[in-house]
Amino acid sequence: PRQLDDSRLLVGSEDMGLRLLNVSREGETWKTSEAWTTGDMKPAYNDFVVVGDVAYGFDKGIFCSVDLATGKRLWKGGRYGYGQVLLLKPQNVLVILSERGEVALVAANPKKHEELGRFQAIEGKTWNHPVVGRGKQRGIKIGEITYDEIPKELLITVVPDSDRDFVIKTVIKAA
Repeated sequence: PRQLDDSRLLVGSEDMGLRLLNVSREGETWKTSEAWTTGDMKPAYNDFVVVGDVAYGFDKGIFCSVDLATGKRLWKGGRYGYGQVLLLKPQNVLVILSERGEVALVAANPKKHEELGRFQAIEGKTWNHPVVGRGKQRGIKIGEITYDEIPKELLITVVPDSDRDFVIKTVIKAA
């Protein structure tokens, strides 16, 4: 689930799709109402991210975007399998770790699927979540694009589930 603001919550699953809920409180009573439900994105156990009024994530094994105002799909493209996605906020770039171990950089563009580059990060199948690092690297070339300065978020480390809590605590402590 993603809390969008003080009164909206976005939840998703492979069975129900994506659902936007309005949440309010009247005295001691909490109330919820459904703004919309869509089958245009079924994130299963995959991540989805929100940039402005658009959600980016997986409809099963294909990446897509959904307009948060209407619940309608804006585009669908990029076959990454059951991968995971992470947002590089300052650059407005989505880092997608495919289940085949490839990393794809995709522009957070509500108009179209725009892959900026791709590289093989690990060998074999993975459903693990990427871990974010801090700092910057210089002179990195990804596909046809050379970045003079790029966040270390692109230096993705894939962590086994058994080590996830330790790594999360370490990253939070370092932040």
